[in-house]
This record gives sequence, structure tokens and C-alpha cells, in this order.
Amino acid sequence: MFNKVAILFVIIFSMHSLHANPNPISRDQAKTLMQACKTLRQDKIASLRDLEIEKCIHDQGKEADHCVRFYNDFGEAYRAPNGGMQLGLFWDTPLCEQALEVEKYFMIYPSKESYQLK
Repeated sequence: MFNKVAILFVIIFSMHSLHANPNPISRDQAKTLMQACKTLRQDKIASLRDLEIEKCIHDQGKEADHCVRFYNDFGEAYRAPNGGMQLGLFWDTPLCEQALEVEKYFMIYPSKESYQLK
């Protein structure tokens, strides 16, 4: 756990310095940024998922196996009743917003090798 937190801190710190520094982000840095976002999201979602599983077991009286399976994808994107997609939790953090922005840029411009932060 300490290793994840230390790595996440370094990545967030380096991303913060990228805002102050107009150096472009390479494709490799974009992959690292997205991985940091996914790690951050999973860390935040894990505690919420555990709470929902506990409520399912204790408040609703259901079997633990059922609750774990039911909440397995808690916090991830899902199809809403109207047919649209509902975005997963914590994509709105600054780190993830930046990762999505950079990823979108590289999808739109596949021949580009770097992205200049705005």
C-alpha cells in the first residue's frame, strides 16, 4: 500500500509541475498519467465498495458471496435505464480529467507524438 501511495504522490507531484512547466506530454507519459488516474480511482472506490458490501450483508441480510458479486463493478461506468452510459466515479478528479484530455487528444491526432498542456 505504501508503495502505491508513494508512486501516486510522485506522479501527482510531477503532473502538478507539468502545469507550471510548459513541457509537452509524450505518449508514454500519457499512459503513465492514465494509469495513475486508474490507481487513484480504484483506491477511492475500494473503500466505498466495501461499505456497500457491508450494508448489503448486515442491513439487507444477504449472503456475503451475493453482495461481493453484486458490488463487484461498483463505481465503474454502466448503462443507464434510458440507454445512455453513466460515467464511473472519480473521473472528475483533476488528475483523471487531465488524463482523459490527453488521451482524447492522442486519439484525435494519432500522428502526434506529444501534447502541450493548456
